Amino acid sequence: MILSTEAYEKLDIRFVLDKVQVHTPYGRVKKQAMKPFGRDQAEDLNRVFDLTEEAMDMIGRHRYTLVEVRNQFKHMKDLTGSLERIAAGDPLTVPELFEIKSLVKAMGAVAGALDRAGWNLAEDHRVERMEAVEGLLDPDGLGVNTFYLYDSYSPDLGRVRGQLKAVERQMRAVLKTLRVQVEDRLGIRLRPNGEVTVSKDNGPLLEKLAADPQLTYSSETYMNKTYRIADTPEIDLLRKEKEDLQGEEDAVCAQVRAWLTAELLQHLSDLRVNIDAVGNLDLLLAKAYFALGTKSVRPRIVTEGVVSIVEGRHLKVEDRLRREDKPYTPISLRVESGVTCITGANMGGKTVSLKMLGMLTVVMQMGLFVPAASADLGLLDFVFVSIGDLQDADMGLSTFGAEIVKVQEAVKMADGRGLILIDELARGTNPKEGYAISKALMNYLKEKPSLTVITTHFDGLADDEDIRHLQVSGLSGLDFKSILLELQDQEKGMDLLHERMDYTLKEIHSNEEVPKDAINISRLMGLSESILQNAKDILSDM
Repeated sequence: MILSTEAYEKLDIRFVLDKVQVHTPYGRVKKQAMKPFGRDQAEDLNRVFDLTEEAMDMIGRHRYTLVEVRNQFKHMKDLTGSLERIAAGDPLTVPELFEIKSLVKAMGAVAGALDRAGWNLAEDHRVERMEAVEGLLDPDGLGVNTFYLYDSYSPDLGRVRGQLKAVERQMRAVLKTLRVQVEDRLGIRLRPNGEVTVSKDNGPLLEKLAADPQLTYSSETYMNKTYRIADTPEIDLLRKEKEDLQGEEDAVCAQVRAWLTAELLQHLSDLRVNIDAVGNLDLLLAKAYFALGTKSVRPRIVTEGVVSIVEGRHLKVEDRLRREDKPYTPISLRVESGVTCITGANMGGKTVSLKMLGMLTVVMQMGLFVPAASADLGLLDFVFVSIGDLQDADMGLSTFGAEIVKVQEAVKMADGRGLILIDELARGTNPKEGYAISKALMNYLKEKPSLTVITTHFDGLADDEDIRHLQVSGLSGLDFKSILLELQDQEKGMDLLHERMDYTLKEIHSNEEVPKDAINISRLMGLSESILQNAKDILSDM
């Protein structure tokens, strides 16, 4: 499906996808790669819907197990760089080995949870336990969430570390002997590391410390001086031996890290397959939780060119109204090849209906369940959108000029099977010419296979029998006298308007004019009654 960046933004697709919450970097990669399926991919799209239904069922039956899986996902880091270093034969660092161990451990926990739930996933979503890699990075079978270059990796490593511990014990013993000697001689207490800190106000003690042959100056602040036990030939010898052993330990550790990296290379392909499965499963669960959280349903893929939505909801508008504690009115509509015209006053929800249709169509074709009571979708080649302010200062075009440039794109695409959404066609020019251009364009598009939906204020555009006319119910049938009484001494016209406005669409089968809800809306918003009466008189004259 062709979907421009502008259409993506105008239809709030990003807002919808933000509700599809993945927890791993691998799931994010899969989510970023999501795009609408093509018309020839109905089978692939239905497979995605099958998997989503399966995941929703598993969440319903094994809620806490799936929570455990998603918690494990949260611990998984992006190790793409480390995998590339393995492939290049570049020895991994200890932190990198720890991260791979943590990832594999989390994969094992996910695999175990899925086994307990009895979820026989498709192969490309099945996360496997990697016992060989677990054993490689936990050779002593401790099962702890830490990593260390264990002595068992190399006899030389155990030998060198043993020698190091012996030298360190010797150094501590020598230091302790010297410390006791100084303490007994000077009547003071030294710290275990052989240091003592004395206030500069204690001149006599400082003189003793400075004169003692076994102590040496270490450091000072503006208040204190610190002395430590002076190095001896024996300490110097032991320190040199320790440094040599540490160098030998580093060399052996480098050999072990190179060996571990080479061993991991043997499992690199399986690691990548498992990581891909993690990404697929993460995204699948995100889609299932999205469907459950938004009360969405599986769309039915049909062969004919049609988009039919029963009680569809624009998620962004619904969220905003929920925060304002206002009701949302679901919209039902069906569009087929040719032209559908939506009429109604401003603030009647025409644009929201148009956006909802586009949003839900794209969402369905991207493989997500749809926030509606039911939906049928004939797969489309493109979605074209002309909604909102089209002023283009860079091109030096007026609003009308920019609109015509956009509409010309739709004309070029209309021979394909797509969805064309145009809001308030020709609103940027004078009404007579705007009507003529709108009528001519609709006459052209009604003969095309694309599904075109146009909103308008112009009377008579939808009068032709071969143009489907949907009208916003609006404020029809309301008792305005009682409403105006309710508004006395109150400033809640906008809230009352939202409460009383009927945003549903009804199909018109006779040549009716666009309803003049603008006058009633103006009355609710407090416009002077004398002005409103004059407006009605002018309409009568027209």
